[in-house]
Amino acid sequence: MPKIRKVCIVCGKEIWLNPGQIRQGRGKYCSSECQHQAQSKQVARQCEWCSRDFWVKSYLVKRGYGKFCSAECYGLSRQKRQMRICEICGAEFIRRDCAVNRGKGRFCSIECKAIWWSSVSSGENCPSWRGGKSFEPYPCSFNG
Repeated sequence: MPKIRKVCIVCGKEIWLNPGQIRQGRGKYCSSECQHQAQSKQVARQCEWCSRDFWVKSYLVKRGYGKFCSAECYGLSRQKRQMRICEICGAEFIRRDCAVNRGKGRFCSIECKAIWWSSVSSGENCPSWRGGKSFEPYPCSFNG
């Protein structure tokens, strides 16, 4: 018997079938993956956090779900964050709102904070400054 050419209704791939297979209701899908995709009624979405494409069931979208591709992206989206600019090097970085409200989020790294601290706490601004004089005598081994 001659085979009949059909096209997958999901991906458009060409399928060749016997007439008996068509009478049995086959020939709509090229593979079980395409059949599952069509029957589960999934829709393509884009993650609101990372912009990655993913599939979600249509009834979940109707209920207001299906906005994020993973629990990790959902958790990251729940954290309120701010874009900040480092006071030392001018680099942009992200800090959480709760850290900024506590006075943090001024520096992009520990190195930049150390540069700031050394400039602020040197000389007379240092809490242990005693007028430039040491009250402890130098040991003999120090002078040589």
